[in-house]
Amino acid sequence: MHLTTLLSTAAILASVLTPTAGHGYLVDPKPTYYKVPDYTTFAGKLDGITILPLPNHGKYNQGPRKNTNNFNAAFKASKYTSLRDLVQKNGDPGGACGLTDPNGDAQPLPGVVKWAHFKSEPFRATHEGPCEVWCDNTRVFQNDNCAANLLTGEMPIDKTKCEGAKQLYFVWVALQSPNWQFYKACVKLQGGGGPTPPSPSSGKPTSLMPSPSPSTNKTTVQPSPHPSPSSKNPTT
Repeated sequence: MHLTTLLSTAAILASVLTPTAGHGYLVDPKPTYYKVPDYTTFAGKLDGITILPLPNHGKYNQGPRKNTNNFNAAFKASKYTSLRDLVQKNGDPGGACGLTDPNGDAQPLPGVVKWAHFKSEPFRATHEGPCEVWCDNTRVFQNDNCAANLLTGEMPIDKTKCEGAKQLYFVWVALQSPNWQFYKACVKLQGGGGPTPPSPSSGKPTSLMPSPSPSTNKTTVQPSPHPSPSSKNPTT
C-alpha cells in the first residue's frame, strides 16, 4: 500500500475517532455528555428577531459585536429577567440540559467554572453573546459578552450561594447570525440529593441530535483541546 494511501486512511480514522472541539464544552465541573456526533456543538436555535424584535425593523445580521450590543439593549427593555428565563419561555431549544445528562456523574463544585474551545480561545471569538451560571435557581455568574470578555474561559462564582445545590447549569447564546445558537450544560453536584433540571422540559436534547439511551449512551470523556443576557442585575 502506498504511503499516501496510509496517511489518508489515518487522517480519516483520526477525524472519526477523535472528538472535535468545534464550538466548546464545559471543562469544570465536568458534565456527562450524551454520545452524540459532536457534543461541542450548540444544543438548539431560536430565530432572534421573533424573540427580541429590534426598533426600526432592525435585524440581527450586522456582525457578532453589533448583534450582541443590539441583543443586550433589546433584552434590557424586555420582560425577561435572565438569559435562562428567555430560553425557558421560548421552548427551551435543545432541551433543558442540551447535550448533557442531568443524571450523570456527580462532580465537586469549583470556585471557578471553566469553558473551553481551544487553549488560546476558550470561547469561540466569533460567537459573541452573553452567558450565565446557575446553582439550582440561584444565578451565580453573568456576563454580557462572554466570548469578548472572558478570554480565559473562567467564570468565578461565590460558592456560598451554592450551598446545598443539587445542580449547576450553564447557558450561553452565540449571536453571530440571526438564528441564535444556544449552548447548555447541566452538572449534578456532589452532596446534593439529585439533579434539579432548570425547567420542566426534558434534560435530553430535543432537536438536532438523536435522543440516546441513558444506560448505554453516556460519556464523561472531554474532547482534547488543540495544543491542550445581559442581566438587569449582573453578577460577575
